[in-house]
Amino acid sequence: MAIGQDSMTQYGQSPVTYYRAEDVPPAAAPGPPLAGVWRRPIAVALVVVGCLLAPVALVSAYVHTDIMDLEGYVATITPVGDDPAVQKAVADMVAKQVSGALDTDQPLPDLLPEELGDFTGPLSGQMEGLTRKLTLQVVSSSAFRGFWAAANRKAHPVIVDIIESKGKVTASDLVGLDMAEVIGNVTDLLASSGVALPKSLTKGDIVLFDSRELATAGAVILPLDRLYPVLPIVTLALLLLSVLVAPRRLLAAVYLGIGLTLAMVVLEAGLAVGRARYLGATDDAHIPHAASAAIWGALTSSPRLWGWAALVTGLAVAVAAGLVFLVIGRGGNRPQRTGPVRPDYLYPPGETPYPGGPGYPGDPPAAGGQGYPGATGPPPRR
Repeated sequence: MAIGQDSMTQYGQSPVTYYRAEDVPPAAAPGPPLAGVWRRPIAVALVVVGCLLAPVALVSAYVHTDIMDLEGYVATITPVGDDPAVQKAVADMVAKQVSGALDTDQPLPDLLPEELGDFTGPLSGQMEGLTRKLTLQVVSSSAFRGFWAAANRKAHPVIVDIIESKGKVTASDLVGLDMAEVIGNVTDLLASSGVALPKSLTKGDIVLFDSRELATAGAVILPLDRLYPVLPIVTLALLLLSVLVAPRRLLAAVYLGIGLTLAMVVLEAGLAVGRARYLGATDDAHIPHAASAAIWGALTSSPRLWGWAALVTGLAVAVAAGLVFLVIGRGGNRPQRTGPVRPDYLYPPGETPYPGGPGYPGDPPAAGGQGYPGATGPPPRR
């Protein structure tokens, strides 16, 4: 209620209407706690758990589709048969097998095809080069892809059995591909040229894995295989919920993109460590390094491709969400606090000529201002 006006002409100012403190409407009661306080820590937990599970879920899908599944494994490993390093390794192995089975004192007949070159005299020092040339012709043909696929299809049950042994393999045998079909084609070419070979020469292997290393890896591969497809689905759900639950969704999307990118970097680093270990094991078995690297590259092509795709996706999400967040100035549905707009402090009772007292928007008057007990002089100017 207005209590009157006091002329301030003595101070050179216009009259001001004053109000009693008790006439000021009471401050609104404090509202409920900040809406969605629980959403922030839950969103953070979902992002962290989802990003930690992302590389594991990706490897789980890879193990199930490309390693444990027969058709998936054959489709993954078959293209490596076209790699020159693998073809050379097969040719060297077959040539060594065939040359070791020949009678090196037998002279080469004159029936050899002209494209094989002029081979006359004893077999010593010449037969290995001849068989290597014939083998390269076989492995470079379109039929070799079929030989390679059939050999891998035959080896897959052995690989699965070793994985399911859960590290119980004690022998140091090597898991290899039987190149009997290739050897048969080479011996047929030699036989057609008059070079007789013993019929017992029917087996030769290209090493893929060390059985002990493979059995050790089985302790990890088997659980991952059994978690498919539950783990990938749960991981995807956690990542989506982390954004939906967050009070500031754009900001949550930025953190999600960064976390996913870091997770895929860890995955690529793990694949690099696995590659070094695999190549070390095959080097110990005296397998050509280039051929082993090509085989590992084919076997891990899917997780590397998926990992890079997820990494790029994570970066794109982080950058896009970050730019939108900066443009609009706030991310998502940020909860608003409820309560009085005017500061909740007490004003001294009585009249005051200072236009900032009770009922007037602004700051409270300074202590000792006009209208307070013992105040002297005009009110302070603003």
